[in-house]
Amino acid sequence: MRRRTFLKATLATVALAVSAASVTLCTAVADICSRVKSRRRAIKLPPLPKWNSTTDDIDSADFVRRSQDYERSLLPPDLVFPRAGQIWEAVRDCRAHVLKRRIGPNGPFFWPNARLRQGERVRILALHHPKPLMVRFQPFRHQESYDTISAQSLHYELSLKTARTVPLGEDAGYFTELFRLVADVV
Repeated sequence: MRRRTFLKATLATVALAVSAASVTLCTAVADICSRVKSRRRAIKLPPLPKWNSTTDDIDSADFVRRSQDYERSLLPPDLVFPRAGQIWEAVRDCRAHVLKRRIGPNGPFFWPNARLRQGERVRILALHHPKPLMVRFQPFRHQESYDTISAQSLHYELSLKTARTVPLGEDAGYFTELFRLVADVV
């Protein structure tokens, strides 16, 4: 009879010790978890557009402005924005979008991309905003490229998105990644 009592007492003691250890362990884990704060990442949503009651539709001008402001909020905070008149140099071979203006009633047209070689310099044209989403520029070899790119047009400009804000594709080039500042405006 004594053997059973001894085994019961031993099992009860072991169960009590394991229970106390598990409570201590749970308390320690809870204490550590309470000290580590999980950061919830806020999701930035674009603003809702205004409603135009005369057309019973969204106000498209307001929607475009708000969308551009939202995209500007996604730009890196340390980004150096180009200014009109500055001279930048291509750090590697790249392609830029060509905007031509033809003679006649047809307005601006987008044409296939123009190829710029590493080391080629460009001059920044007038920008529409201090933090532009799109940079317009012309290469210094303007006259020779004018004959090959837009022989029948009045004027052409090259353009690239300033920086990566929304995914455009793997082969998309961005001005701040493809060019470096050579000469500032005086």
